[in-house]
Parts: sequence; C-alpha cells; structure tokens
Amino acid sequence: MKRILFHALLCILISVSASAASRFSSVNVNFVKDGASKRPLLTLADFTGANVSQFNDRTVLLLKLSGPGLKKLREFSKKHVGDRLEIRADETLIAAPVIRVPIESPAIQVDGVDAQLAQDVASLVNGHSKK
Repeated sequence: MKRILFHALLCILISVSASAASRFSSVNVNFVKDGASKRPLLTLADFTGANVSQFNDRTVLLLKLSGPGLKKLREFSKKHVGDRLEIRADETLIAAPVIRVPIESPAIQVDGVDAQLAQDVASLVNGHSKK
C-alpha cells in the first residue's frame, strides 16, 4: 500500500463521490470515531476548486476550501486534535489521516494519491465549483 503523506497543517479526512466528468458524485470530509465513519464534516459545497500536480514523482491533490468550509474545519480541528478523518471517493478510501494540529490552511493537500483518482476528484470539484 502506498504511503500517503500529508502537509502538517492539512491532515484531514475527506470522502469523495462522482459527476458527469468524473467517476464519482460527491465530496465529503467525515469524522471517524471508534473506527467507524460518522457524520460528514465537509461536503462538495465546501470546496472551491482542486489542482493535481507532480512532486518528486508523486501525485499531489490540492483541494481548496470555501470560507465556510475553512471555518468548519478550523473549529472542528481545534476540538479534535488526535482524532481521525477520512478522505473518500464514494466508497474508495483516499486517505485517513489523524489531526495533529488545528488546521488553519485554506486548502487540503494529499500527497501520494493515485494519479487517475486525483484527476477524477479534481474534475468533480472543479465542475461543481463552476456551477
């Protein structure tokens, strides 16, 4: 299994689903408690765009947060340092990081993602944010 690295301030979990330009239909960040995914923290509406790039032969997915999305994540992460989040594309797990510090950054960076998965997620987010 590929090792997934997260920027220190961006350790969170996101659940993603698909659209017409993507094989997924929605994006959610879920809180994980006792090993089970709980309520969504962020949804597709909380993202304003996404970029995919390559760094040191690794695919990097950058998800940009809206103002309300950042506020939700900031407040949640302050109270839940040490808890786990999930990043999912429908049922496909992208990452499951632990919140190490309160998150202040307006974007979520996920390193080491499958290139096609990252492109599909970015297409969904970018397509939705243009509506």
